[in-house]
Amino acid sequence: LSGGFGFSISVPFEEDVAIHNGSGEQCIPDVQAEDIEVHESTKLPFPCDQETATHSADRIATPEPRASDLEHASTHQALLNRISQLERLHEESQRKLGAAQGRYLKSEEEKERLKSKFKHIFSDDQMRSMERLSAQGMRWEASTLVKSLKLRLSCGCQGYSLLRNHGFPFPSERTLQRHLENFKFQPGLLQDMIEPLRMKVY
Repeated sequence: LSGGFGFSISVPFEEDVAIHNGSGEQCIPDVQAEDIEVHESTKLPFPCDQETATHSADRIATPEPRASDLEHASTHQALLNRISQLERLHEESQRKLGAAQGRYLKSEEEKERLKSKFKHIFSDDQMRSMERLSAQGMRWEASTLVKSLKLRLSCGCQGYSLLRNHGFPFPSERTLQRHLENFKFQPGLLQDMIEPLRMKVY
């Protein structure tokens, strides 16, 4: 006999003639399992056996990862994480830098606006004095010294000190005294000093 799976089965018959039963019909004699001979040359593995064999071959062909490979993969992943972290820090720094630059430009605009207004009130040396942290060592112009002296005579010691404490750019009283020692009054300048003195006396 030949099966549909590509193998053949040979069954021994006691006689070459067909066997008939009692009714006269032709029948096939009983065949025992041990009488069936399967030719090994024509056997093919079943699909499940073939799949199992393939999986076994894969397990044998796939080597186990070495410790050096695992360490390399771990180091590579750590570097990628560090790069991602540095990129986030860079983006955050860029945002902070942009905000700081915006505030700086805004403060510069405000500074120029105030300077344009103060120029109508204060002289150039007084403007430079306001840009400094301290007026120590400041070189005052003669016109500023005269104006400050007139203000000192009009307001008195307490009034003049109060103005300076509130940030008004005027020289200190010691500076006024030091400059007055060698100060040369020009014609007409003395008359300007007499009026504050007269108001102070009366």
